Amino acid sequence: MSKHGAADPYSLETQLYKHSIHPETWAWRNADYSQYQARNAAIGQRIYGNRQVTSPWGRGSGEGVISHIWISAALLNMLTVIPGVTVFHRLRAPGTPRKPLNTKFPIEHAVLHGSNVYLVDPNGSYWPSTPLGWTQKQNGRYGVGPKAYFSYNHEGLIDGARRFMTLPGIQQVTSILGMHVSPIPNVDYGRNLPITPEVRWSPQGVGIFTVNEMMDFISSSILANLPSWRDNPELRTAMIDLQERTFFTFN
Repeated sequence: MSKHGAADPYSLETQLYKHSIHPETWAWRNADYSQYQARNAAIGQRIYGNRQVTSPWGRGSGEGVISHIWISAALLNMLTVIPGVTVFHRLRAPGTPRKPLNTKFPIEHAVLHGSNVYLVDPNGSYWPSTPLGWTQKQNGRYGVGPKAYFSYNHEGLIDGARRFMTLPGIQQVTSILGMHVSPIPNVDYGRNLPITPEVRWSPQGVGIFTVNEMMDFISSSILANLPSWRDNPELRTAMIDLQERTFFTFN
């Protein structure tokens, strides 16, 4: 396979353009944050676990489908231009076993800003014209649509949020199920019903967002808190300790 780049049909640039994701239009990427740089300089490393999401054909890929985990990781990494943001990939939830590839409820991505954390599961997808809403299964789990799809993912985000709230000094945990990060080829997602305010959040507080909506929500929430932002190094250290440990975990 050729080296990935702008001319490569599987490069990040090509994939983002293909799926109408245009980071160059996001105003926060080029905003002036100079007044916050003094506080920002002490943070140091801003991205952890990046080595596990470097391939478009890694985890989350399929036949003809680029990894949604890779795409969502690359987009969330862009948030580190905002002072105080640290991004993590592939964390275990606090209180779960410290072992490689703990797959019960892994946290694919987490964004930390001050004492606020955003947990992101980018695995959501639904077929065109499927009625949106939250359905509760007999086992008590909630899922998307009449058949309660992604109830396992929803449960993982709920469990993760509850566990993260035990970390030092944390104020808020927001859980997000990302939809259509890497759409299935030859499926017209233009016929998808919009995600309305009535169904945006599950009864247990998990939000469903398209990729562009997710990036807008997280960035705007962080920017709203930026004037009062205070670093929380103890919380960041606790999250660094939650990195999934494998032979390939070097950062």
